[in-house]
Amino acid sequence: RLDSTDAQFVDVLHTDIDAFGFRAPMGHIDFYPNKGTDQPGCPKWLTGSSYFKCDHQRSVFLYLDTIDQKCSSLAFPCSSYEEFLDGKCMNCDQFGEAGCPVFGYDIIKWKEHLMNQSNTKYYFSTNEESPFCSMYSLFSRITRG
Repeated sequence: RLDSTDAQFVDVLHTDIDAFGFRAPMGHIDFYPNKGTDQPGCPKWLTGSSYFKCDHQRSVFLYLDTIDQKCSSLAFPCSSYEEFLDGKCMNCDQFGEAGCPVFGYDIIKWKEHLMNQSNTKYYFSTNEESPFCSMYSLFSRITRG
């Protein structure tokens, strides 16, 4: 299996951890789009071979979007996907001016920050089709008392 010692810098994309993928972090950075499980736009029920391969193959298409720069997906370090969805993991101060890592071709820009981290999961959400990147908005409630 893939391991962070396999290269000077290993970035891993988990898109099918509930079937053909591997659940645990294995690289210097591990991306889990949509929790790493069911990818938007993929069949949810057994409707032919696309059911078995869509989530797994989505990794290729997500990466291709980053090469031609159709979009970029900010990834947020978080202990769980649920906390990510709740907006509890939007702080990327640890990366300084670089900000949150961006999944894909340009991840090497964050190499120096990521080399000393281990077993951290980075989450982002995607759209059903290309371009897959989605935008984030964080709202907070202000109460006056």
